[in-house]
Amino acid sequence: EVGGGVGVGIVLMAALMGILTGINGFMYASSRLLFAMSRDEVMPRSLSEIHERHGTPHKAITLTYALALIGPLFGRDALLWFVNVASFGTAFAYLHAGLSLCKLREKVATINRKSELYMVVVGSTSIIVSLTFIALLIYQLWIMYSYGPLIAITAYTLIGLALYKKRSLRESAKRVSKALT
Repeated sequence: EVGGGVGVGIVLMAALMGILTGINGFMYASSRLLFAMSRDEVMPRSLSEIHERHGTPHKAITLTYALALIGPLFGRDALLWFVNVASFGTAFAYLHAGLSLCKLREKVATINRKSELYMVVVGSTSIIVSLTFIALLIYQLWIMYSYGPLIAITAYTLIGLALYKKRSLRESAKRVSKALT
């Protein structure tokens, strides 16, 4: 046996550090996402309040950690549902980014040839990979869980579209009122 008990301890410590690093990154990214969405008025405005002393979005951080602490109480199946729905949302976001990159290439007239090629390759690759992941997620959910997570993904998508539409209407109203004044 190479390393024996010491080797096992080192491997366990490395695994623990990897897990904690992942959790820390997730918490940081999630709370910042809530903060940014709050500033854009997609989420409640209070989530973008900055702590006077620490200069952090403390309410967004508190909500993120509260949800993370409550999540495991729902059990393994609920966590798997959440992970699958979040993975779908992430794949959908990458799909949207790829589509936006392709659309941007069409709208900007002053792009040099090298940048245009880069935008086509990256945008197209993003679209293909995202659609592949979305198809694989839907197939996996269909086979493993039947309808539950698919209903959750549908609800998640509809809520997202409603929030997007609400924001689009608000932005249109602002542009119209600005044009009239």
